Amino acid sequence: MPTPTLDDIVPSALAAARRTIQSDLPYERLPTEIIQTSSRSLDLSQWSILLTDECLATIAAQPFSTMLTTLNLSGGERLTDASLQSLSPGIAALQTLYLDNAYQISSDGLSIIVKYCNKLQHLSLAGCLKIDGDGFAVIGQGCRELKHLSLSGCRQVQQWAFMKIFESCKKIESLDISYCSMITDDEIKILSESCRGLRRINLRECKLVSDVGEC
Repeated sequence: MPTPTLDDIVPSALAAARRTIQSDLPYERLPTEIIQTSSRSLDLSQWSILLTDECLATIAAQPFSTMLTTLNLSGGERLTDASLQSLSPGIAALQTLYLDNAYQISSDGLSIIVKYCNKLQHLSLAGCLKIDGDGFAVIGQGCRELKHLSLSGCRQVQQWAFMKIFESCKKIESLDISYCSMITDDEIKILSESCRGLRRINLRECKLVSDVGEC
């Protein structure tokens, strides 16, 4: 039997913890008042243990969903690409999207975001371990207004995919690529030349980046 990797252990351990917490909650689904908001911002990260594809389909059916500019789905480990499909094309107004640790979102889901969310300025995919190189590469095709991007913990990001992002996303001001272990000095050098407005970058545990690359 193969030894489990960190990518296997972390999601399963969090899932077990969330199941334990959920058993003590009085809710089986999101309270109505939360999904019938008139705000342009919807933060569901505190309700992540209740987030499902069905829940997102319900939100997509609400009139306010097409006006959302900020959506936080962080921790939604049960969300799949079907969630993003149900939200499209009503998410065209989004400027900020958090999908941190949404482990089941894949490259197909990211392609949906790229297709419909061309106004995005802030995108966080921290810990999205199911997105592959092709998925990351398409970010630059549709999200050219991005100013803030987090790929923290996405150790699967390859050099070529990383550079594809910044062929078009030249407005980046802050970038978090901590724990992206394949990134080297070469990519950082090209990044600094492409994104002249870059002001902040997190390179924690990027062990192939030397002091030269950080300068």
